[in-house]
Amino acid sequence: MSKDHSETTEPQHAPDAFESHEMPSVIWSHPAFRLFVNSVVAVSTRAVDTVNAMSAEWCTPVSIDPVLLGVLVGHTRWTHALIGESSQVGLSLLAEDQATIAHDLGDSSGRSNDKLGANGPAWFSGPILGLPLIEGAAAHFECHVVAVHTVGDHDLIIGSPVWSATTTLAKPLVYHRGHYYQLPEPLRKPES
Repeated sequence: MSKDHSETTEPQHAPDAFESHEMPSVIWSHPAFRLFVNSVVAVSTRAVDTVNAMSAEWCTPVSIDPVLLGVLVGHTRWTHALIGESSQVGLSLLAEDQATIAHDLGDSSGRSNDKLGANGPAWFSGPILGLPLIEGAAAHFECHVVAVHTVGDHDLIIGSPVWSATTTLAKPLVYHRGHYYQLPEPLRKPES
């Protein structure tokens, strides 16, 4: 017997085990948004003679066929402007021992600080596009930007990788609740 969905029903309430909050104007003050677990990438580009990198936690594969990666970059970030000029983006998936690099790349703007200069992290130019990539990262990608979608105060930059490399022994750096973490040992898969 099917239920008539046109009936008015009482709204479902959150279980008592969860604390309910009204949605604030600044999402990060809402405890639920702090529960996401993210990897940390160095987002880099080269525009004419300028190289720059910033750290970001919102980066993920967005398609398998074709292979596409997505990274969210704030509209006011200098890296955003440089990616717009070059239509290329480098992604270095930072390794668990690179928390200081992640912090330093996110702590200042390349407009006033040469983050990849003599006092910055060691980096190399990617073999295909020449994009700056952070040495020692767990994985590297050089991408052509194939789409940009505005999402609130960020742009979702979609990149098509033309080159990638990985360090099979390195574990990625993890960001959760405003802190960096190392991945523990994997849990055993439940039996089917």
